[in-house]
Amino acid sequence: MAQRLRPYLDTGRPPEPMVSADPIRMFLYRWIIETGDPIEVVAKGFDVDLEQAKQLLSGSIRAVGAAEATDLRNRMGLDEEDATSGYRLI
Repeated sequence: MAQRLRPYLDTGRPPEPMVSADPIRMFLYRWIIETGDPIEVVAKGFDVDLEQAKQLLSGSIRAVGAAEATDLRNRMGLDEEDATSGYRLI
């Protein structure tokens, strides 16, 4: 019966793949440690929302969408190898 009803069901957009936020979090930690800048300065410098940066650092954001991870990687100037070395699909 499920197969007969499948054409009539709206499944919507498929969910976006999620990746771990750990590489971004570790990059932000290293940046803050090396520069001594507060998170407000770092977030402004990378054009990242301050609340998002705080949530990334606190660990309350554990995963981000693949497109968002790419956007953050580009804003932070991470090359592909640095940004994806710790990424894993969730």
